[in-house]
Amino acid sequence: LFAVAHGEVATLRIPALSLLFKVCLGVPTLEPRFYGALYGSLLHRNSLESSNSLLYFKLLFQALKVETIAPELLIAFVRRLMQVSLFAPFALAISTQYLLSELAQHHVVLQEYLQQPPSKGGSSEGNPPEDKEKVTYDPLGRMPQFAGANSSPAWEGHLQRESVHPTLAMFASACCGAEKVKYNG
Repeated sequence: LFAVAHGEVATLRIPALSLLFKVCLGVPTLEPRFYGALYGSLLHRNSLESSNSLLYFKLLFQALKVETIAPELLIAFVRRLMQVSLFAPFALAISTQYLLSELAQHHVVLQEYLQQPPSKGGSSEGNPPEDKEKVTYDPLGRMPQFAGANSSPAWEGHLQRESVHPTLAMFASACCGAEKVKYNG
């Protein structure tokens, strides 16, 4: 099942991930493998653009809404989602911002993270210069726990606030302000 979840075919990968989510939730030895597979699937462009994209967003929301998720894991997913949405069509980028807004309502740590202003310069979050072992964000890392995503602010969300698409700019501004996105359909 994990081999299918890591496969290239989105129409097989997304149902496999959904099944793995139901099986692995609450099993401490399998949860990291599931989250690793889900995290890796975000890099497959056809995951978000397939006919199962609605199922995929639902799975992402359910998996990231879990209250026992580690903060560094959640932030790594959010960073990768925002990076993928930078190069996605506007409809997917807007959907991603809406998903992040809904997740921020469930996780205070995510609200605080999204409100951080983008860093200016090389140092991240005021780490002292004598810090020898500096953690940097690895955007292509395989495991979200070790990506170091919380070592710098989410500049991707602030970049989307400057989008030419008015809805994307409005949703990104609300999301970076940790406000709930208001969408009346």
